[in-house]
Amino acid sequence: MTFDLAIRRLGITLLLATVLAALPLLVVPEDLVAPEYLFVPLLVIFWLALFFTWPHLSRRLVPKAPAPAARGAVSPVAARLVITGLLAPIVAGVVARPFDADIGGALFIPCWLALFCGWHYLAHRLPALDFAKPQPSVPPGPKRPLWVRVTRGTLGTLKSVATATLAFLL
Repeated sequence: MTFDLAIRRLGITLLLATVLAALPLLVVPEDLVAPEYLFVPLLVIFWLALFFTWPHLSRRLVPKAPAPAARGAVSPVAARLVITGLLAPIVAGVVARPFDADIGGALFIPCWLALFCGWHYLAHRLPALDFAKPQPSVPPGPKRPLWVRVTRGTLGTLKSVATATLAFLL
């Protein structure tokens, strides 16, 4: 199993297990059973069951499996999935901090999905995040002289300070 297929399998089965484990929270009335205590055990059970039965499920759900990627090459989707998976707890913690620290765990999956799906828009702002496009290997043009760079930087800073001062005064 390649790294790309393993990451895809982990991600898809985690998403399906989260949906299946959250169903009792939505369906079962609270006076019958406390469904919030069932979420984590059900998530673990469903995730393990889906992960180990995925080869059979994928053959049933997807008639033709995709061709495996070249050995040693990490696909952009796998890189996006890992990076956003590492950033999601941080973003969830930052978002949950002002409100209630207990919702940080519940925000993990929505933050992960938002980061993963919003990666395309982030890549427009930060071109280094766009793994799908090869980065240009053409060296940049010659640098401007130091005095030009210092002057432009100083004038840009002065313009920003003047704009902020005018906005504050008006």
